[in-house]
Amino acid sequence: MKHLIKKISPVLAVASLMAACNPVADDDRYIPVSPAEVNRVVLIEDFTGQNCINCPAAHEVIEQLQEQYGENVVAVSIHAGDFGIPVERTDFPSGYIGLMTEDGQKLNDAWSIDSWPAGVVNRATGVIGYNEWAQAVYNEFKRTPDADIQVSAQLSADGSTIEVTTAVGPRYDIDGRLHIWITESGIVARQRSTGNRIIPDYEHNNVFRAAVTPLDGQAEKFEQYIHRSFNHSIAVRDNEHEKWNPEHITVVAFITTKSGVAQVSTSRVYIP
Repeated sequence: MKHLIKKISPVLAVASLMAACNPVADDDRYIPVSPAEVNRVVLIEDFTGQNCINCPAAHEVIEQLQEQYGENVVAVSIHAGDFGIPVERTDFPSGYIGLMTEDGQKLNDAWSIDSWPAGVVNRATGVIGYNEWAQAVYNEFKRTPDADIQVSAQLSADGSTIEVTTAVGPRYDIDGRLHIWITESGIVARQRSTGNRIIPDYEHNNVFRAAVTPLDGQAEKFEQYIHRSFNHSIAVRDNEHEKWNPEHITVVAFITTKSGVAQVSTSRVYIP
């Protein structure tokens, strides 16, 4: 993946609200497929933005897939690009909240994404439109995972830190990378929608907040059947730009190899 940052002027950004957001006809937003034999958990990285008028349609596809497959579909909504609102522009007193982080932008640029919404399924598809996610998820369900992974998370007694434990049981020798991300749901903030309409109280879910491991993952060599455990921690952000709610946080852990995502696990944060 190469890094590429594309910039446009504020005037062009406004003018392109209708043009650069990927439109898909209503009938094509979600393509039903036959019931799948579910062998694994599948990760959808959803690149989105609060000023992207077609991004709510992509969120609906995620909701439909999770309704159909439950916890076997994990989504992370990564706010980035020309239609994202940076967290630095957040003003809590006025209710103006931005969800685009620097790391989210780096993930976007690593895939050279310059039109939103867009997504990557299990890092095996390349960048595809949300009308293709259902079939991609279906295809990934057929693949046997290369490892078993289980993550758990707990809030520290003083509420300042999330402690994460990840157990990995490789089914084969794996030269891979361990990724641990923080996501948050139930964030009420503005969102543009079709007709360039602003929804002031839109509920944003699965929002990428931060990476606990290095953004490109923690390099590890896993030996077949040799189980390993990893401990990480991250400070809960509570400042003028970000106020995490631990009750709404989910920790997403996954392993990547050259062929894509080996397996995924999630955990809500246990609050003692």
